[in-house]
Amino acid sequence: MKLIHFRLIVFVSPLLLLVGCAAPTYTFQVAVKNETSQPLTLWLTKDGPPSEPAWISPEELSQSTYYDVAPISAVVLNPGDARIAEPTSGKFPAGVHAILRIYDGNLKFSQILATGRDSMLRIDQTLQHEGLNQFVVHNVDGKLHVDEKLIKASQKK
Repeated sequence: MKLIHFRLIVFVSPLLLLVGCAAPTYTFQVAVKNETSQPLTLWLTKDGPPSEPAWISPEELSQSTYYDVAPISAVVLNPGDARIAEPTSGKFPAGVHAILRIYDGNLKFSQILATGRDSMLRIDQTLQHEGLNQFVVHNVDGKLHVDEKLIKASQKK
């Protein structure tokens, strides 16, 4: 009888851990208005696992099997334009955040990869809440600056 209980505990315990550690799913949407004098390249990603095609970072994309099948997630936003993205859902365990990367310029994929987090040409904007997050991007003393504001934007993918 004790052997049966032991086997049951050994089998059930890992399953309980998996259920207890399941990451919640959240849905985010972004609207961005470009008030700079040049195009911006936008990329939606997250800062931790699990890896998901809709949230893959440029660095992950360049090294993964998604490279051949996933569309590049970058969107170019011209000066004066505003755009709202489709809602995007993903799994976000504790400590993982949705991030909107904003790059200064209409960048090629190789340029995106070469622009690190400490560059003056990139801002990693953490999305503060599930649902719609709205941002206005402008230049302040030659650097990108982001404000959270209500904006009117056209709905485009």
